Amino acid sequence: MPDIAPLTIGLVTDTHFWPAAPQTFGEGGRQLQPHSRLLCDLLVQDMRGQALDMAVHLGDITCGGGGYGMPDADVERTLLWLRARLDALDCPVRFLPGNHDAPLGHTCRATEAALGLPPAQGAGVSYSERGWHVEMINAQGHSQETVDRALRDEEAPQKDPTFGLAAAVELERLARSLDQAKELNVIACCHQLLQPLSKGRTPRGAKMMVRNRQAILDLLAAHGKVRAVFQGHAHIHDRQTLPLGDHACAFVVVPALIQWPVAWLRLVLDNGSLTLHWRRLPVDRALVAQSRLVLEADRSAPPPASRPWRMAFATR
Repeated sequence: MPDIAPLTIGLVTDTHFWPAAPQTFGEGGRQLQPHSRLLCDLLVQDMRGQALDMAVHLGDITCGGGGYGMPDADVERTLLWLRARLDALDCPVRFLPGNHDAPLGHTCRATEAALGLPPAQGAGVSYSERGWHVEMINAQGHSQETVDRALRDEEAPQKDPTFGLAAAVELERLARSLDQAKELNVIACCHQLLQPLSKGRTPRGAKMMVRNRQAILDLLAAHGKVRAVFQGHAHIHDRQTLPLGDHACAFVVVPALIQWPVAWLRLVLDNGSLTLHWRRLPVDRALVAQSRLVLEADRSAPPPASRPWRMAFATR
C-alpha cells in the first residue's frame, strides 16, 4: 500500500486588519493596523510556499464592534477584501467569525453570509483518504437580544459580547458532523477559548471563554478521536495537553497575527501524530519594534515558540 501524504493546514487568527486605520491599537500600540496591507501580502506570500491542503482563519478578521471605532462600512469591505486575497491561495480557505467581525450592535448573521456560512453555524470538512476531519465551530451565535443587552451594560466598555456562545443550531450541526466523521481523527477550531489558558493565565476571565463550552467539550469527548483544539481570541500563544473523555487532547492558542511575533501556524497531520510549525512573517524589525517591546514586558505573554512541537497518539 502506498504511503499516504500527511494533511497540511494553515491556521491564522486575529488579523484585525483595517487598511484605513488611523493609528495602532492595543495597550502600548502593540497592534499594527496601519500596516494591514503589508501584513496581508506577506501572509499570502508565505502561505503560498508551504504546500497547504487547506487554510483556516479562526476569527477577528477585522476591527468591527467595540474598542476600535471602525466605521460599519469598513467592516464588510475589509471582510470581503481579505477573503478575496486569501482565496488567491492555491488551497481552499475557510473562515470563522470572531467577536470583532460585525459592526457594533449587530449580530454576526450578515458576516456569516459574507463568509459563506449558514446562520450561526460553522462547518466540518473531511479528508477521509488522509484519515482526518477538520471541525470549525462557530462561537458567535449571540442573538440580537444578547447584543442589545451588551450595549446597555455599563460595566462593559466595549459594549459588545466578547465571550463566545454556540447557538443551539450549531451544537446540533456539530453533533451530526462528528457522528459522520466517527472513524476519523479530528482537529477542532474555535475563536474563543474552550479551556482556560495554562498556569492560570486566562486574561479577563469569562470574557475569553465560550459560555456553553461544556456542551461542546462533551460532544468532542464523545467522539473519542479529537486530537487537538485550536483557538484564538487571547492574542498570546499557549499550549497544553488535557484529558478529553478517555484520551489526551492538545489545546492550542494561536497568537494574533496583528502583533509581534506576527505569526501563523502550519499544522502537519499524519496517521499517528500532529506537528506544529510556527511561521513568523519576515516583517522589518523596525516596524514591529514597539509591538515587541510592549509584549515582552507583558508577563502574561510567553515567548513565541521557535521549534516545532509534535504530539503522538495511539491509533485504533
